[in-house]
Amino acid sequence: MIQPIRPQDASGIYQRQVTQSQEAGEVAASRTTGTQRGSARRTDEVALSDEARGFARIMQAVSETTDLRADRVEALRQRVDAGDYQVDADALARLLLARGIQ
Repeated sequence: MIQPIRPQDASGIYQRQVTQSQEAGEVAASRTTGTQRGSARRTDEVALSDEARGFARIMQAVSETTDLRADRVEALRQRVDAGDYQVDADALARLLLARGIQ
């Protein structure tokens, strides 16, 4: 049988829940800062594959490279803006196939 909660008991139940919630928050906060008594500080580790490290090196090199072809890019941009730049689709397809891009 379920016992009804008396109004005078409700305050005590609420206070215990608030206290438990605050204690749980303090424990969680101490875990992230490493101040919980009796435990070592927890750390996270990340392990990257060789491919990921290689990709990171490539991206770093690309970001550090200056744009040596800025003049050519600007010339192409002007041709595109003027509407007189035409792409030879057959030549592009042959080039992609020759380079192994399918």
